[in-house]
Amino acid sequence: MTKRLTRQQWLERAVMAVAPALVAHTETAAQAFGPAVRLSNVVVTVGWPASRGLGRYARMGDAYEINGMAQVYLSPRLADAVEVLGELTHQLAHVAVGVEHGHRMPWRRLVEELGGVVLGDRHSVRWLRPRRQQFSELARTLGEYPHEAPPARLGVRDRVQTTRHLRVACGRCGYLVYVTRTWLRRGLPTCVCGGKFVRNGGS
Repeated sequence: MTKRLTRQQWLERAVMAVAPALVAHTETAAQAFGPAVRLSNVVVTVGWPASRGLGRYARMGDAYEINGMAQVYLSPRLADAVEVLGELTHQLAHVAVGVEHGHRMPWRRLVEELGGVVLGDRHSVRWLRPRRQQFSELARTLGEYPHEAPPARLGVRDRVQTTRHLRVACGRCGYLVYVTRTWLRRGLPTCVCGGKFVRNGGS
């Protein structure tokens, strides 16, 4: 019987699997990860981002460099293996080009080369189908991500609904939209991230 991986083991194997793609796309990445992908260069764990970790527009990850060691934090909200791999790649791209560049052009260029699209001012990444298929294949190889997300509404305040449009939010990424009661009776839409919308407070 195959031994079930712990969450930390799963993440460490994911880093080893994802990092070579970044090395192949940029010389800076090769310098960050070394000529061979060594886990000692990157520490990855689950933890709340330093800012905006909760709420509707919560960040899903952070990357830092501390004493020459790359440290990546993934939000506890992430529980789907494919989404975890996508966010891990997002954060490792920061490490590859240098975290000091933030979401500026070096990082954007690498994300685009890897098959991602940067969405607006929130700097979230939508991975295109070829890359998502690779994430799906890798997820099957790694097995189920051994983590359960906290309640979707953690950190979201309830407000009194006063308009005729009703507020609904994606339970996965927090995307917020307003719909009329008429359309709401026909059913809730599906978010662009694939998550399901839920009523977000009020009546």
